[in-house]
Parts: sequence; C-alpha cells; structure tokens
Amino acid sequence: MSSSSLVLNLQKLAFAGEAAAISARHALSLGISSCSTTLESDANVAELLSSVERPTRVFLKVGYDATTQLHSLDPEKVHSSLSNSALVSLASSNPNVIVTAVAHNPEELRLSSPDDYMERWSDAFEAFSSAATSNMISSFGLCSNGLSLPPSHPLHLSLAESLMCVENLPPSSDPEKFTTVMYPFNPLETLATSQIPSTRTFETISYRPLQAYPDGGTGSGHPFKLVDHLVPTSADLSDSLVSTHELSSPPAPYEDSLSLAMGHFDAEGLVSEMGDRTLTPEERETVDGCKLLQGMLVEQDRVLGSVRSLAVYNSDLATSVIPLIRENFEEMDEESSDVLASFFRWHGVAVRCHTAWATRRLLSEGGEDGKDEHHVIPSDQSLQSYSLSYSLSQKGIDMVELGMPKVEYVDDILKSGAS
Repeated sequence: MSSSSLVLNLQKLAFAGEAAAISARHALSLGISSCSTTLESDANVAELLSSVERPTRVFLKVGYDATTQLHSLDPEKVHSSLSNSALVSLASSNPNVIVTAVAHNPEELRLSSPDDYMERWSDAFEAFSSAATSNMISSFGLCSNGLSLPPSHPLHLSLAESLMCVENLPPSSDPEKFTTVMYPFNPLETLATSQIPSTRTFETISYRPLQAYPDGGTGSGHPFKLVDHLVPTSADLSDSLVSTHELSSPPAPYEDSLSLAMGHFDAEGLVSEMGDRTLTPEERETVDGCKLLQGMLVEQDRVLGSVRSLAVYNSDLATSVIPLIRENFEEMDEESSDVLASFFRWHGVAVRCHTAWATRRLLSEGGEDGKDEHHVIPSDQSLQSYSLSYSLSQKGIDMVELGMPKVEYVDDILKSGAS
C-alpha cells in the first residue's frame, strides 16, 4: 500500500506508551506524511513532529472535551482549542507541519441543540473558517460518524447541508480553505460514499477501515474486526506465527489443551477413585468444582462455532467466566492453574481463528441480511489487506486513516499493499 494513501491515526498517542511512539516514528521514516489526532494527544504529536524535515499534514480533530466527555463546537471553544494547541503553535514556527482542523462529529449538535442545529453548525464552521483565513491553521474540514448513517438515524449528518454552510460563510471567508471530509468506511459500512459528489474540491479520508459495527453502523453491539490474526500453531515459542487465513482449523494444541483440562477436572474419575466411602465436605466441594469447570469447558468449546467478535469474547471472559472461577475457587493448586491457563491461552487462539473466518463468511454472504455486496476475497489474501484495498478502490475515498501502534503493523500494511 502506498504510504501517500495512508493517514496515521495518532489520537491515542498520549496513552499508548513508548512502543506507539516508536511505531509512529518508523511510519514517518517510511514515507507516511499525513497523520491525525485529537486534542488529547495534541502535545504528544507536536513533540513527535517537532523536528520533522519534510512537509507533514496533521488533521486535528476538534470538538470533543475529554475533561467533560462532551462534544462542543461552540465558536469560543473552537477558537480557544486552536489557540492553545501545541500543534498549531508548532506549525507557526515549522513550515513543514501543516495543520488542518476538522470539526469532530458535528452531528452531536442534533442531540444537544435540535431546534437550532443548523445555525449552531454554521457558527462552528465560521469559527473554523476564521482560523483558516487568519492563517492560524492551513485549512479546515469535518470528521463525522454521522455521514455513514442512514437518513432515518437521529445522528445522520447530511454532507449536502454541511456544504451549504460552507457556501453561506461570510464574504470575508475563503471557501477554498474547506479541504477535508472524513468519515467511516469499510466493506460492511458503505453508505457515506453515496453522499460524496462526483465533482468536488475537497479531499476525502475514510477511517475505521478494519472495524465495522453491526447493522451497517447503526447497531449498538460490539464491532467486528476485519482482520486475520497472527497466531501460534505450536507450543514452541521459537516457531513463527501463522495468519488465520492460512489455517482451516484451530491449531492442534487447542484440542490437546481441551482434552488435558477435561481429564484433569474429571469429577467422575475423582469419585471412582474414592470408592464407596462417604465424601468429606472438602472432597464434595472439589468434585462439585470440577463438575462446574468441566461444564464451563464444554460450553467454551461449543461457542466457538458461533462467536463472531473478539470483543464479545473478551467481554464474556471478564464479566462471566473469570468471576465464575473466582467465586467457586478461593484457591487452586499450581498444576490446576497451569492446566486452566493453557486451555484459555489456546482457546483464545481458536477464538481468533473462528472470528476471522466468521467475518470472511459474513462479507462473502452480503452482510447479516444478505442484501449488501457479496465480497469475493481471495483465499490467500488477509482480511485487512482486502479491506484496505477495497476502501482505496472507491471513487469517494482519497486516503485511509489507520492506527498502527506497533512497528510490525506498519511493515505489514505497507508490504501487503505493495504485494
């Protein structure tokens, strides 16, 4: 994939640690010259770009207050945010840093100000335009989840109405300073491109290319990850990892770990070993615990065929499985702990395999209702490679925003695109 078609998402740089910073520097060294961030990571990205020696675009998302966890596009708030931005300050002294400020999720105004939504939207645009006209920023635009939602959705954003706000800016404004529209797009969420006019003067950037929400983005459930995972296929840590699209069944150690765990927690076996004597309360508690664990193991194996989201699996572990084990086992001997840990390690690998395969089937079958495009994905192509290529093949998309918090992700994306 060409580095010029990628926008490096750095909005979590403030929280992601040194590994993410190393990955970002690596991406920039390989020719990626555009990045995006929010005000939360503004100072961190400014530090990252402080000595950049070639032109680098930064799309600064403005409108979300991390302190109050509320969206605000009040003109005074917009002006204050830009005036206090470390990136805007850096751009004033380093001509290689070019800042485009984008109004972040303006559709939230429809909920907070339903009666005068368009008036407030126009006021916000005027604030961004004023900053661009005065050269505080290079240009401005919008970044909206609402562009990908159907008109019937309460958070739908009409691009046509937004462009009317630009056309109606005061005469002192320069409409050519409106340069950017950003929106979600992936093989399962495709509505936004239908709003992009065939003739336009602005660039388009899609985001969330590898993460899709149910029901075309309108669902409230956990998202699908449009990725094939790199997983181990043996207990030997020196063996290389294999992508899930290269496998047709979970690695053999999963079945081995399941068999070992079922045998280790064999309640019937324990009872037979004790003969006809009456079990002590402690022994009865152990037998009941083993029965419970065996039932849980069988259930975890059963759900593999229906699991569709890694996020759902992780949530179920955190809210159901782990609390169940803790509630019923105050203490567990080292051998039992190791057996259970091995099972869940390989079960996690099996889940990654099944979620990737389920997503591939979902794409090939035209989505959840079969009414969407039926994607033909080559068996030797990973889901992430296909999804990115699919996004960039759209006429309404110029670049794709992508988070790459690890060096290997950067290399994989650039290499997959080149191949």
